[in-house]
Amino acid sequence: MKNKDTNLIGLIWLIGITMAVINFLNPVHAQQSHPYNTVVFGDILREEQLEMQIVYDRAKHIACQEGYYKKGTRAERQHNPGNLKAGGRTDEVNHTIYSSPLKGWLALHSLLYKYNHLTLDAIGEFYAEDENWANGVRRCNPPTNEAKEM
Repeated sequence: MKNKDTNLIGLIWLIGITMAVINFLNPVHAQQSHPYNTVVFGDILREEQLEMQIVYDRAKHIACQEGYYKKGTRAERQHNPGNLKAGGRTDEVNHTIYSSPLKGWLALHSLLYKYNHLTLDAIGEFYAEDENWANGVRRCNPPTNEAKEM
């Protein structure tokens, strides 16, 4: 099941990048944009890749801080690497219980992508219950095993 989840998240990222490429190569858009479209497009694609990498790295470190990589923790049992309180099916303290690791990771990535302009400290002030959460995220070293992440 984990291989299917890993393949699905890869497919989702590929579809997103493909849609960005299609939108940029649209002839109507090309006529209205910068005369050096390939240069501009390359810069935007690199910027998008960098933003996705930042979100991915933040998600791994947050999952580490929330205990996702430790067997039996709330984050691991509930497939919720960010210990998000996003509604739906929840536990006794309102942490969301996701039906699969993929859904938990997608929720965390989506939230981080939406708030990518915020610092970890700002995210922690708004979402975390522990005032030292952001420092814990910075100190945490997630494992390099990709299979557990997805």
